[in-house]
Amino acid sequence: RHDVRAVEGEEFARTAEPEVERAFTALAGEGNRNGYNFAGAFYLQAMWEHAAGVREQVYAHIARNPSVVSQPVLPPVFVVGLPRTGSSHLHALLATDPAAATLKMWEMIEPLPLAAPTSWRAR
Repeated sequence: RHDVRAVEGEEFARTAEPEVERAFTALAGEGNRNGYNFAGAFYLQAMWEHAAGVREQVYAHIARNPSVVSQPVLPPVFVVGLPRTGSSHLHALLATDPAAATLKMWEMIEPLPLAAPTSWRAR
């Protein structure tokens, strides 16, 4: 919570943060309301707890490194298409451009700590 206040400001922490917490609580409880078995409900709960933890890590990272926010970010390109229309091929083609970056699966699951440029995770 301290990191959220440091990054987003007191107004956000007071107004939006309770809404975010309510949303995570509601999503975490979906397993019980939708009739998932024990394993499904447990997995869903763990998934949302992990997402909340990652969110806290991101805010803590930004609080420790405020210059991250001032880094320029280019608008993303989303490749969408119906099945068998070549969208996967287009995505693969765009991903070969060294000036472009694609999100790797591990970056979606564990965005922090950041990979060192020379580590195998950065490749």
